[in-house]
Amino acid sequence: MGLNDGSLRAWALPVGPASQWPFHPALVAGIHLRWELKREHGLPWGGFYVLTRPCTVPESPGLEGQPPPEFLWDALAGVQMPLALPVVDADYPASAAIEVPQGLSPQQAAQAYGLARVTGGMKDGLASGFGDLHAVLAELVHGGPKQGPMTAREWPAKASSDGDADAPSLAAQSLLDLALLGVAFPEYAQLIGLYAIDTDANWPLTKDYLVVADCDTAFQCDPAKVVAWANAGQVHDPPPKKGPESLAIELTQVSRGNRRKPAPSG
Repeated sequence: MGLNDGSLRAWALPVGPASQWPFHPALVAGIHLRWELKREHGLPWGGFYVLTRPCTVPESPGLEGQPPPEFLWDALAGVQMPLALPVVDADYPASAAIEVPQGLSPQQAAQAYGLARVTGGMKDGLASGFGDLHAVLAELVHGGPKQGPMTAREWPAKASSDGDADAPSLAAQSLLDLALLGVAFPEYAQLIGLYAIDTDANWPLTKDYLVVADCDTAFQCDPAKVVAWANAGQVHDPPPKKGPESLAIELTQVSRGNRRKPAPSG
């Protein structure tokens, strides 16, 4: 496990009252974090984790003459982790993080899990179309990692129902592409686990963020294991030769929007 080779990318964007767009529902103020994996990796079977820690640098205001804080990673507050796809399936290891209360179907529990992390004005629209998304996600994770990469999984082609060769038909579609179709919208990206917001960003410290993709379910849906791994300094260990077991990327952001050089890890 180690810092990735470019397979995982992440961005941090400060959002405040002056950052709102006139044709988009108001966004929650804070540091908005979004990330993506290269398509050939699909989406991690163990979900994503987001860690944060304070990071002092000489330019940080208000800290002159004070002892530096301990640079320890912790899970991003207010976000349930892992950030997994909102689907409950025995073949999808990350769905172990989704509780299915008595009286709810697995799909209803998955919808509640996914929508709980959505902010903004699109939640009702996402709820109304969740059944179609859940059907795509269930097919995407069916069979688990042993069934091959997510990139090879397809929604089957559909021929015309009346047998007319000239009638419209639907070609096979990539299930991964269908799942990622709406990620340009922050609320949809939140729903499927590719976006989080740090609302505790109004302080004089620079922050480091660490986004971890648990590709091989090494952390078993346990954020405490990710935190221990990061604080043990293993983030910078060389990755396995056979491919990424977990991918991580570190970025630094100040609540005012000024970027700083990251503090040393470990």
